[in-house]
Amino acid sequence: MGRVELGTCVVVLGMHRSGTSAISGAFVALGAGSPKTFMSADANNEKGYFESLAIMRINDDVLKSAGSFWFD
Repeated sequence: MGRVELGTCVVVLGMHRSGTSAISGAFVALGAGSPKTFMSADANNEKGYFESLAIMRINDDVLKSAGSFWFD
């Protein structure tokens, strides 16, 4: 069988309010791929979050199952 060439995956992890959106936005500006579904911009971040809405929802579900929330 032939070899499968793998791509590069960039993952930005961090606590809320720690600059993850800024770092993710910088990677996108430098040519990295972006999430298919972005978290929408809001009053707290008018430029948008450059973070995956789907991953954020999974994270919220995991925290909720433990009786917690992102701001705990």
